[in-house]
Amino acid sequence: MAFAGAPALGQGIELYATTHPFSLPLTTSVRCFAMGNHEACVPDDGFANPAFGGLITAPTVRVRAGHVNFSRGPDLDLGMVSISFPAHESRPSYGGLQVSLYRSASDTATVLLPGAPGPVDVKMCQQDAGIMWGRRVSDKLLVGVGISPIIDAEFNIRMPGSGAPLMLLDSDVRGGARLGAAYEISDGLIFGALYDNYEECVTARGMLVGPMRIAKFRSEQWGAGLSFRPGRRSIIAVELQRYELKGAGTARHRSSWHAGGEHWVASTLAVRGGYNDGSLTAGLGYQSRNGKWSIDYAYLRDWAGKDLKPFFGSSETHMVAGEYHW
Repeated sequence: MAFAGAPALGQGIELYATTHPFSLPLTTSVRCFAMGNHEACVPDDGFANPAFGGLITAPTVRVRAGHVNFSRGPDLDLGMVSISFPAHESRPSYGGLQVSLYRSASDTATVLLPGAPGPVDVKMCQQDAGIMWGRRVSDKLLVGVGISPIIDAEFNIRMPGSGAPLMLLDSDVRGGARLGAAYEISDGLIFGALYDNYEECVTARGMLVGPMRIAKFRSEQWGAGLSFRPGRRSIIAVELQRYELKGAGTARHRSSWHAGGEHWVASTLAVRGGYNDGSLTAGLGYQSRNGKWSIDYAYLRDWAGKDLKPFFGSSETHMVAGEYHW
């Protein structure tokens, strides 16, 4: 085969370290995406830090849709449905739960990957289910835990035209959890932190891999930041996140800064903007006058750019979400 000596693709299972999207961070709300992709320190109805489950006072359902357009790769459609609710209606000390179902899937695109002497067909897909619970342990401190018991991610490379499998990567979770905490330092000033650790089993097969290979990867993430309300209508935040993936003789890690804010220009309309690891974000939010429902929009440039940009180039992401409280 012409691809047998391709150095970059010949790594086989090691490609998982650069193409795999993490699960629980994807539960971040569209509001937080628009503010700079915060996960740890911004209190929100849809949250990535499980500690904020301790703020839930009423059931909420939300639906999110998104589209990622790569300059030279497959387009990616994102979808998520989640519901949050108090663990016990009459006992706030029991905290609150958030249950999320997530799916991302790309079309099939013919691309030229680094090290490949010719074009190949690429397709990606991921399905997750996540549960997060948080509670208040004092007037100032919230804590929480989250698990994603179902993670199924695929990254497939095939021969154009014939569809012959060159490299098929398939992963599923073997165990892990996310821990979170949030502490109100003073009125309107909150410190938030999270830690995430998962083990996944990855199977690789196809003509470029040779005999089927199985390897374990351990992914680790932590985040810490501060959010502050200078007034009733505004919030600003800054956060540092770090990711690390180890396994199959490889170790990859990166750190990223996130900053941004939100301002309600009217009682029902908010404008948002931020900095996401070198790129700008922006968005709008609308909330009904009775507070029962809301719609949010976010735009991100090069979301997950450091992971996928070497393969598919720059990207533009649009997200929209609607939620209803009762």
